[in-house]
Amino acid sequence: MLKIYSNNTILGSDIHKTIESKNKRFDIWVKRVIDYADLKEGIDFCTKVYESTGGRPFTDYEFTIDSAKEICLLERSKKGKEIRKWLIDISKQVENKDLLNEQEILTLSTLIGFFKYIENQKEIAKRNADTYVIKHPSKFAYAEFHTLRNSILQISKEEIDKQLIEYCTRAMKRLPVLKSTRDKVLFIDMYDSLKNAVWDFLYINGAPTALKMAELAKKMAKAQGISILAKNEDNLFQIKETLPNIKELK
Repeated sequence: MLKIYSNNTILGSDIHKTIESKNKRFDIWVKRVIDYADLKEGIDFCTKVYESTGGRPFTDYEFTIDSAKEICLLERSKKGKEIRKWLIDISKQVENKDLLNEQEILTLSTLIGFFKYIENQKEIAKRNADTYVIKHPSKFAYAEFHTLRNSILQISKEEIDKQLIEYCTRAMKRLPVLKSTRDKVLFIDMYDSLKNAVWDFLYINGAPTALKMAELAKKMAKAQGISILAKNEDNLFQIKETLPNIKELK
C-alpha cells in the first residue's frame, strides 16, 4: 500500500499516486485536500522541499496517519475507501505498539542494554516497589505491590513452578533446586527477566503501555541473542551501564 516512515508519517505524493486521484496535478490536489480537510501545518502535516537535479525544487508533504485517513475520505472513491480502511488498521497497530516510531525503538534498545544485568534488574524492581509504597501508603503496601506486579507479569509462584516443570520436561533437563522466583524465571527464559525489568522501569515512570513495550523489548533482545549478565562492572569485558533518564513513552 503506502510506505509508513519511522515517525509514522506518509508522503503526500505517495497518497496521491496510490489513491489514483482524478486530479493528476499533485501540487493542485494536495493544496485542495489540505484546505478541504482543514489540516494544520505542524500538527497534521509538515512541508518538505527536495532539491531537484534540474528545474525547480519539488515540494512534498509529510502527513500523519490520521490526516491521511481524512484525505482518503475526501476522495469518495473505492480506492480511497480501501486505503482508508488499511490506514485505520495501521492506526490500531500504532496504538497497540505493534508498530514503533524511531524514538521508541531507541528507547527500548537503551533499556535492553541496561537491564541485561541482573543486579540492575534487582535495583529497578526495588525502586518500583518503594515508589509504589510512597504513593499507596498502607501496612501491607509492599505485599500489595508484589501481588499487583505478579498479576500483571503473570509470575505467580504456582505459574512459575508449572512453567519450570514444563520447561525441564521439554528440554530434558533435571529439575533444579531454586528458591527465588527470580532465579526460576532466569532458568526458564532469561529474556523474561529482562522483560520484567523493562516493565518495572516503564511502570515506575507511568508509561501506559508498559507491558506491551516490555514484551517488545524481550523479543528484540531475543532476536539479537543478548546474554543476561550477573554483574555490571567496569572491566576489560564489560562496560558499566548507567540508569537511563527516559521520559514516559506516549
